[in-house]
Amino acid sequence: MSPYSYYLQWKRESNPWKEAYRAEVSSRGTFLCRFLLFLFIFAALNVSGQRIGRQRGAVSPLSSRPTVLAGTFHAFTTSAISIYLLAATPLLLNERSSNNGSSASAETPLLQLHDWSLWQKVAIPLSLAYFAADAIWYCLPRSDGLIFFHHVIMCFCHYPVVNDAGAALAGAGDGRFAIWLSIVGYTSEVSTCLMNYRWYLIETLEGNWVGFALVNMLVVLSWAYRIILFAYLLAWEIIPRTSL
Repeated sequence: MSPYSYYLQWKRESNPWKEAYRAEVSSRGTFLCRFLLFLFIFAALNVSGQRIGRQRGAVSPLSSRPTVLAGTFHAFTTSAISIYLLAATPLLLNERSSNNGSSASAETPLLQLHDWSLWQKVAIPLSLAYFAADAIWYCLPRSDGLIFFHHVIMCFCHYPVVNDAGAALAGAGDGRFAIWLSIVGYTSEVSTCLMNYRWYLIETLEGNWVGFALVNMLVVLSWAYRIILFAYLLAWEIIPRTSL
């Protein structure tokens, strides 16, 4: 099958983005309301960063990088939620198994038992709102096409998991897998928090501090984790499912 024929078939039948949008319309704009709320929050953070930077001048690190407040808030929140969900789920499963008996959990695939609505209702709207705000306050004013392209790709890839209908198609029929993949990927945002903290130390430290060396080591380790994580997800989780 040629790529064009595949595209026509894909367009005619359905796709994750179309199904996610249809579900959004039927839910009367639940995702859109949350998205706009978080967009307002990120707008406030970016405007605050700009004002603080102008008022304090060269004394404030925000004078050169006012969008770091929004970026750090996004990275910390999404990585914290993702780590919480991945860490807390086994505990919840064990508690459910002890209450309902081991047979119920044994008959149901592990991913199907996860309750990841927090990711769909909070983390994804928050993250997509950040990408939109960063495009407005950073990418367009600085003509940074590479970061803008990154934000577009992230929105394109993660939007379908905002509801089960889009996630089901994105996961080749396994919606829980698509949501899990999104959650695991966002654990890499820990490195963004560390890099932003390292940048803050560079801008404010006036002398040697052993903690700075520790932060540098954590940044390197976090980026090594990124490389290993995405290589694993691509080779062992995504590519084997292309035949589904």
